[in-house]
Amino acid sequence: MMDQRTARVVDDGTNALTTPYLMTASTLPPPLPSTSSSWECANFIPSKAVECGGLHGGCSATHRATLYTAAALQLLQGSLSTGSAEGLVSALQRAQSETCAQQKTSTLRGALGALLEQRQRGAWRTRERKAAHRESAFTTLPEELATCILRQLSAKDLARASGTCRSWRAESTRVAEEKLRACRHGGPSLDGLNWLRALAAEEALASAVGPRPKHAWWTEWAPMRVEEVLLTAQPERFAHAPLYERKGPMSVMAMLCRYAGGLSWMFDCGWPLHQAAACLLIGTFGTAALGMHLRSGSSRYAASTYAYCDALLARASTLRCAAPLTFASVDGLFGLGSTDPAWLALNDEVEPGTSFQTTAAVMATLEPCSLYAPPATHAALRAQPNGTVVCFHSECRDNPNGLLRSLIPVSPTSFHLPPLATVTVLYERQAGEWAVFGQTMWRRSIHVVVSMPY
Repeated sequence: MMDQRTARVVDDGTNALTTPYLMTASTLPPPLPSTSSSWECANFIPSKAVECGGLHGGCSATHRATLYTAAALQLLQGSLSTGSAEGLVSALQRAQSETCAQQKTSTLRGALGALLEQRQRGAWRTRERKAAHRESAFTTLPEELATCILRQLSAKDLARASGTCRSWRAESTRVAEEKLRACRHGGPSLDGLNWLRALAAEEALASAVGPRPKHAWWTEWAPMRVEEVLLTAQPERFAHAPLYERKGPMSVMAMLCRYAGGLSWMFDCGWPLHQAAACLLIGTFGTAALGMHLRSGSSRYAASTYAYCDALLARASTLRCAAPLTFASVDGLFGLGSTDPAWLALNDEVEPGTSFQTTAAVMATLEPCSLYAPPATHAALRAQPNGTVVCFHSECRDNPNGLLRSLIPVSPTSFHLPPLATVTVLYERQAGEWAVFGQTMWRRSIHVVVSMPY
């Protein structure tokens, strides 16, 4: 109670007096219930004004000033913080010094409105704190039974359950980690992951290509390569399985020897050798075949799909900086549209904010030199769909949220992204309206960002 403070107040708009903050029956608004708080007093103000004919009609400015003064004085008799009380006192003093009743009303209304807004923010914070520190929603549920229930939930349901209470938050995370490690059979190091998001990515992949098979990815190499050649319209002389089988000229071992330089670079950068080999060969020579079977829900190349995604996602957890601006063509022999039809929609006009999910690996490069075209072909390129270039803007990974927003470097100039990533359009630039390394680009460009749970 602040019963000893005094201030100069206006009782009827004409006489100024000095009085303690004690009200009389003639100046008080109708009394509030005995259980009313200062919060209810603040909410009382507009309702009383309506009873008097409204704030802007029926009730004179002098009457409104008197009403606001009385409400402020009654609030000061309640439990107010020092700062709030001083604000009201200051407003009352300013109102007393003003000669216009309308100005008095405006001053007091502003002070009371600010106090009401402050109380609303405080109440919201109190509710948030109480929710954050709630104990178990089921205090009588045994811990062992709660764990059994959580183990039956999907990653999305576990994420919802983690927001129920503090104990379930910790248990949901532990269950997600347990389920993910079981799915990956130990596998590569999983430290530093956001377990709920990583489990969601695992479940999305399992729903697309089925559970993890027991055979190794290289047993799928020969049929995958034959199908890749046919899908990408390469010469048919390469569409023969013996070329890719063991001891063939394009077998797994032969290709690793041929690309030993790239493999060495990845190993020097910290890639485990088996993951570097899977990423290099599958990401370069099997993306169209993997994408087609992923879209159809087939598990024919499930081992290769899992090996490729595991390699990239394990590498993603070690990233410390985002990839630079990278580029890829929509059309062409090895364009994005040749492995994933979702990219072909970018050949048409697209609105910023448009999003879609990829169904095949994404490969981009730092070197847009092959995308250059002379100004003379500007009009032709704008009229042709194959004039579209996708520019990938990467961001530093947001570890607390467990989102990968960057392509993964697999060579000094090449970057990959696993399937089932979300692509969001930022903006569009027409041919001749953008440049790279000081060179004007005569291709239409679509600038995008990516997002992938890991």
